[in-house]
Amino acid sequence: MASSIDFVDFVCRQISPAGDVSWRKMFGDYVVYLDGKPVFTVCDDTCYAKELPAVAALLPDAERGCPYDGARGHIIVDVGHGELAVRVARALWEALPFPKKRSRKG
Repeated sequence: MASSIDFVDFVCRQISPAGDVSWRKMFGDYVVYLDGKPVFTVCDDTCYAKELPAVAALLPDAERGCPYDGARGHIIVDVGHGELAVRVARALWEALPFPKKRSRKG
């Protein structure tokens, strides 16, 4: 089951206090960006964050799961708790690099 655009928009609205939020369809589902960095993967109407120490500290009891076959374990983020989702998004933004620029071949 793919994610609904309504859920992706909900995730984006919830973390919008953190900065400039956008999304992009990838891998059949979605990646949510904060100020140009990918912070969440949204698959099957579930929001996933990479299992990094900063996120694990904020969500020590959160459920874990894999967004898609072959993915490493991720932390499932309950974006219904907007303030906590903002803190998680900011922690991810601090910990993750900007995506590498891809060269386009003509």
